[in-house]
Amino acid sequence: MGKKLSTQPVFAEVRDGRVTVPNNFCDLAGLTPAAETMEVVLWMVDHGRYRVLGGADATVPAVESLRNQISEREGPASATESDANAFAVMQVRLIDTHLGGGKERRLSLPPVIVDIMRVKKQKEVVAVLDGRFVEIWSIETFESANRVPTSELR
Repeated sequence: MGKKLSTQPVFAEVRDGRVTVPNNFCDLAGLTPAAETMEVVLWMVDHGRYRVLGGADATVPAVESLRNQISEREGPASATESDANAFAVMQVRLIDTHLGGGKERRLSLPPVIVDIMRVKKQKEVVAVLDGRFVEIWSIETFESANRVPTSELR
C-alpha cells in the first residue's frame, strides 16, 4: 500500500512569477498530465483567492458568461462618465495563464495577480485543494479564513 499524499494547504514560494503546485493537487483536480503544459484560467473566487480552471472547467457557462462580459465591456464613453470600481477592473477576475508540466508543476502568475496578492512583500502564497479544485490564496486571505472559529463553520 502506497503512502497517502497530503492534501493540506501548502505555503509555496513565488519565483519569477511562478508557483510550484503539488503534483497530487494537480492530479486530484484533473489538471494536465505531468509531462505536458496546460492552458488554464485563474478565476477570482474572492479577493486574494484564485481558482485554477483547466479543460472543461474553464469553459463552463458561468466562466464563459464572465469572459463575454469582460470582452464586451466598453467602459465610459466620455471623460465625465465612470463605472463602479468593480466593473472597471473586471478583467482581473478571469485571467488566462498556463500550468507547466514536468517533475514539478509550475503555475504562471501574471504580474497583476502577484501584485494583487501582495506577493512581492511576502514572497509566498498558499496552494489549497478545495474539493477537486486547486486554488492559490494570498497569505492575508488564508490567515483571515483561519481566524474564523470552528464553531462558526457549518
